[in-house]
Amino acid sequence: MVEEKGSVDIVLHQRGTIDKLYNVICYPSCPKHVFIQRIIELSLLGVRKIILEGEVKIGKLSVLGKGTTSIVTKAVFSDRNLVSVKIRRIDSNRLSLIHEAKILERINTFNVGPVLKTYSRNFIIWKYIDGIPFFKWIRTASGTAFSK
Repeated sequence: MVEEKGSVDIVLHQRGTIDKLYNVICYPSCPKHVFIQRIIELSLLGVRKIILEGEVKIGKLSVLGKGTTSIVTKAVFSDRNLVSVKIRRIDSNRLSLIHEAKILERINTFNVGPVLKTYSRNFIIWKYIDGIPFFKWIRTASGTAFSK
């Protein structure tokens, strides 16, 4: 199995799971029962570990990205491959990520975008792409197309 530094198994009875994942899964805050529902939802989707790494911080925890409607983390999927997990924020103005996932599903038929694995109301899971973040690539890309 893929072992990553900073990974947390998403097993509720494992000591420390709630403490380590609550602020990421329930950003900015939610009742404990909602956290438990979300952990069960992630597990049913096939996510086995959340890997807390990246340049963005939520408190002391590292994640790949944080926006106004979601948080993105790296994770280990049930097939032992790395995935990215988009987590709908509790305070998001979107009621669901399903519409976005269906768009991604459609564009994947043209071999465009990250490869979608599965999704639900609160999560989109796609194949992890290792590399530099797109916003960093844009800043450092050479050529006239990106310098204007």
